[in-house]
Amino acid sequence: MIRTTSPTAAGPSARAGILRRCPTTVVVTALTAVVSIPALFVPSIVTALQQDPGLIRHGQWWRLITPMLVQGYGIGQFVFNLAGIVLAGSAVERRTGPLRWLTIYLIAGVVSIAVTSAIFPDRVDSGSSAAVAGLIGALVVTTAIRRESPPLPALLYTVFFAAYLSGLALAGPVVGAVAGSAGVAAIGLARRVTSRSALRLGAAAVVITATAAMLAVGDVHGIGLLTGMIIAAALSALVDRRPSAAEDRPRGR
Repeated sequence: MIRTTSPTAAGPSARAGILRRCPTTVVVTALTAVVSIPALFVPSIVTALQQDPGLIRHGQWWRLITPMLVQGYGIGQFVFNLAGIVLAGSAVERRTGPLRWLTIYLIAGVVSIAVTSAIFPDRVDSGSSAAVAGLIGALVVTTAIRRESPPLPALLYTVFFAAYLSGLALAGPVVGAVAGSAGVAAIGLARRVTSRSALRLGAAAVVITATAAMLAVGDVHGIGLLTGMIIAAALSALVDRRPSAAEDRPRGR
């Protein structure tokens, strides 16, 4: 007799598998959704948690973190950022583990908020995208070090994120949308005629170029991308290349 697994039996098992492989991605996605969804309908929640440089200077230090939990620009920003946490986040966590994932996410978000608060002292803002940018920067570095390609959904999101937001920062939403769509289309066409490693290198080139362009205009996403790259590279150098206890042990004759 051939046994088959029913959808009802497979569902909980699949969900448990995702939680086991990517616990931090799941928890941060859920926490962000729990705070962001009510904030879409209650503007005072956004006001209470958003980035406000003046209030940060007056001691509300938690506003270096809480802006990552609300999406003040509406449902489009909410969907875009949560997709990034899920797609880029799961790809990063499966390669780095939960603690390193959380380190990258939080530091990229906090550094981006702190730097832009100093550069633009009158600008209020909110959203998870700078922290997502940190994950994308880390994904580029991690896959380069490991010489492996990320899953296609993460790769497509990475290219769209970098191309769209750099176009938006430099020339506005129309150019951003065209650039992002063109980037995704290019990956879709290229994957038919080139190798996965070439796609990874092409995506990395897009991200690095976008990072430089956004840094030039003080865009928060460029700061997040660069921070994620630096943290991922530093942690890889400090942790991944550390000799094991067995390697440190003197060899007998």
